[in-house]
Amino acid sequence: MNNNIHVSGHPSSRKDSLILAVLIGSLWGLSEAVLGPVIRHYAAPLRAALLTGTGMAWLGIFLALSRRPGFLFITALITMAAMHISVPVLQCSFLCKANSSLAVMLHGSALFTVITITGTQFWNRTALQALAGFGAPLLSGTLFFYSGMRLAPCAYLLSYNHGSGLSSFFMHEILLWSLFSMLLLPAGFAAGNVCRSTFVSFRQKKPALCVSGSLAAVFLCLVALVFIAVSGS
Repeated sequence: MNNNIHVSGHPSSRKDSLILAVLIGSLWGLSEAVLGPVIRHYAAPLRAALLTGTGMAWLGIFLALSRRPGFLFITALITMAAMHISVPVLQCSFLCKANSSLAVMLHGSALFTVITITGTQFWNRTALQALAGFGAPLLSGTLFFYSGMRLAPCAYLLSYNHGSGLSSFFMHEILLWSLFSMLLLPAGFAAGNVCRSTFVSFRQKKPALCVSGSLAAVFLCLVALVFIAVSGS
């Protein structure tokens, strides 16, 4: 796959993009673990929408820093792995996080698809970034509705298993996912753009420190995820 398709500016190297994807994916997974219980306690109906929007913000940061949309798959895959840290730690079933992981992978894949469709203008126009943030969850949410029903359907998802289930799920869930993502994807991209020149300069001047620092941050995320998993058991 040519990850430079539809990309303006100067993409980072494949090695740097891979390390960045692992770092952002780890941070995304950690944010899911930290924010999930808090949102469930204070704003349970908005939990999926807020977590989707937060994930899109992380993807926006990654896109601004790397300019390589093809690596979105790796970012989502690392997030999925981070979300499953409880499986080996607590010896629980893989299926307990199956639908959450499925949603993460679909969000990453859908965003890549939408960016490919929007073309090079995505990188320079906030309106197109907002459109991508709105459109990606529409696609991923629809795919999630059908595939989640078959993978590991929970009681909540099964409550939509009727003739007009998709339209009801759209109004209660997918539309909210899209609205939050429409705001947070461009916000994440803008934040990444602010840091990009500093990030590129630091990477060029001190590449070894940049790599080691990123890997150290990934390790700390892993330790935090294990601690959260054990504490919540």
